[in-house]
Order: sequence, then C-alpha cells, then structure tokens
Amino acid sequence: MISIRRAMISLLITACVVSACGKSADTSAEADTAQLDTTVKATVVEATGPESVDSASLATARDAATALGQGLMKALLARLEAAGPDSALAFCADSAQALTARYQLAGVDVHRTSLRVRNPSNAPDSAEVRVLEYLAGLQSAGTLPTEFMEVRRTSDGARELRYFRPVTVAAGCLNCHGAVEGLKPSIRTVLAERYPEDKAVGYAEGDLRGVVAVRVGLGEQ
Repeated sequence: MISIRRAMISLLITACVVSACGKSADTSAEADTAQLDTTVKATVVEATGPESVDSASLATARDAATALGQGLMKALLARLEAAGPDSALAFCADSAQALTARYQLAGVDVHRTSLRVRNPSNAPDSAEVRVLEYLAGLQSAGTLPTEFMEVRRTSDGARELRYFRPVTVAAGCLNCHGAVEGLKPSIRTVLAERYPEDKAVGYAEGDLRGVVAVRVGLGEQ
C-alpha cells in the first residue's frame, strides 16, 4: 500500500508541479531582449556556485525550488488520501496555480515549465526553451545535471539568476504522462475536461519532463 501511494504521489506531483501549475510569465519583450551575461555549464547541487552569483542568491533560488516542491507535495498528498488520484489531478487544475503564487517572494519568481506543457499558462519563455532543449540533450547523453543556472541581463540592464532544477519521468508518472491509450479512462476524462490542449503525454520512463525554474534579481553591476 505504501509503495502504491508513493507511486501515485510521484505521478501527481509531476502532473501538477511541472505541467498544471501556472507561472508568472515574462513579457515577450523582456524574454526576447534579455541578453546572456554569464553561462554556468551544467553543475551539480554539491558544487560551489559560480563567482558571478553570490552564495546568498544561489541559496535563495535553491530554497525556493525546494519549498514549492514540498508545498505542492503536502497539498497533493492530502487530496490523494481524502479522495483518490482523479480528485488530486483535478485539484491541480483548480488550486495549484494559487498555491504556487504563495511561494513568490520580492525579487524571486518560482514556477514549473516544460517543452510539452499541460497547462498553456505554464509555457516556457525564450530563455527557458533554450535551457530545456540543452538539458534534453544532456539527458539523452546520460549527463543530466541535478541543477543548471545562468546569469542573464534583462532589457533594463538588471542582472538576474536563472536557476533550473530538472524533473524526470518516473514509472508512476506514466499513469498521467504515458501513451494516451494506456491511461485510465477516468484520467483521460479529467485531462480532456481540464486540459483540452494537453501536450504532456507520450513520455517514457527517464525522459526529461521539465524543470522547476527560479528567477532571482541580482541588481545592476
């Protein structure tokens, strides 16, 4: 029973954390005009942060990613235990975006995104598309890092840390993200009702599902 519950938690967190929760989107002008300032090649959690990013800002980004993940996990587990997986998936559509908003701080934005989104409001900006494509290549090569970061300079001259924590597809995630013909009828019904433009199916175990993305303002330098 415990293993089944954990598998369901995994699939629901992935369905909600990466694809159902909305995010505070960039304006297209900012996304298109932001210029790359410094790129930090794939790094792991244990590595020391880049010299161009102070340790406090990096810690803030990591903490934001962790806090949001844990918050969504707690909420989804409560719904799962109370009403089952179909209800928990519906909860993602109804309440997860509002829950995500609670974790936004002054100068910090945290959200989930993917190249194949379930909720259109969670679509990646141009910088996120580039990083997601890069990480997908690393995943295919078997060298996916536990985190990736870069410093970008926006159109108004401010510097910001862009932090990304990859999320991969576990076996339990296939219940919501696998081949359409393999999904439970009840799950297909919820997806058809809540996400008619869903692109987040057809995954295999181990695929890169998306990222937890954090933006931290660094000011001007």
